[in-house]
Amino acid sequence: MSVEIVSKPRVVNMVATGQFGKKLNLERLYQKLAVEEKRYDPDIYPALLIKVGKKRYHVTLYSNGKYIIAGVTSKKELAEAYNEVYKTLRSVKAL
Repeated sequence: MSVEIVSKPRVVNMVATGQFGKKLNLERLYQKLAVEEKRYDPDIYPALLIKVGKKRYHVTLYSNGKYIIAGVTSKKELAEAYNEVYKTLRSVKAL
């Protein structure tokens, strides 16, 4: 006898993209940003990877001002992640 397990789908990860409308100096940001986790190695990948917020949302920043936010599970968390990264960039006068 087999048991069939059925579950409804649930959102576990959302990805959003956007653009700040201003070029970003990734080298400077890597040096100045006060975030616990950040990674920048332009020889491997041409973007600055950071984690922001209490839930450690993943944010990828590109020198042309584009960004990707991943790891959120709702529009509310997306707004939190965006606000946190925006505030963080403003704190070092990148925006």
